[in-house]
Amino acid sequence: LPVLLSTGIKLGAVIAGAPLLVFAGLETVENALIGAALFFLYRQARRVAPAPRKRWLAVDRRRVLREGVPLLLGSLAVLIYMRSDILLLGKMAGYRAAGIYSAAAQITEGCALFPMAFLPALFPILVRWRKRGLVFYRQRFEKLFLGASLAGFGIALGLTITAPWIVSLLYGPAYAPAVSILRIHAWSAIFIYLSIMQLGYEVTEGLTWLGAPRTAAGATLNIALNVAFIPRYGAAGSAFATLI
Repeated sequence: LPVLLSTGIKLGAVIAGAPLLVFAGLETVENALIGAALFFLYRQARRVAPAPRKRWLAVDRRRVLREGVPLLLGSLAVLIYMRSDILLLGKMAGYRAAGIYSAAAQITEGCALFPMAFLPALFPILVRWRKRGLVFYRQRFEKLFLGASLAGFGIALGLTITAPWIVSLLYGPAYAPAVSILRIHAWSAIFIYLSIMQLGYEVTEGLTWLGAPRTAAGATLNIALNVAFIPRYGAAGSAFATLI
């Protein structure tokens, strides 16, 4: 509800031609509303839950911290390598190139919204699979990874073919150079989908500590490749760096 409300207000601000500062304020308001909604749900859950469970609540908090901190660090690393390319492009190739690249990247990232929204609903299913035995669990996860790969491949192929129409429809002719960027960047959708499934596996298996160093290594490699590719290939080099 807070996200839908905020999105509606943002659309109204776009139609009204509101200044950029208004949208920055709306981002803050949206996050505050989401936090308030989560706090309200937490209070409601505590109110209806049985009272005598203080002991396991304390244990659960420690477990949440132990498994949640690596996820937090991993998310921070993902944020770094998803935004460092735009910052480096702006500094090394100019802000026009950064804008063109950002327009293409937003399309690919938008295609990851569905599996990200699906992931919270997937966790209970993964737990049920795990309880039915390791062989059954692994067989189901193989199919899940295969499905994610095929979905990512379909998205990448579709974006590659329809890139001129999508860019023209969303941004207009001024963003025509974003077509070639999108045709490269779109293939990262395969690995975005796989990484979302990988996150589900790590949470179910208690392996969240693996995510932080892996994403940190990815962020470091991404920055290094951007520094190497941007002077020679511009925005296309940044798209290749992200894909690699």
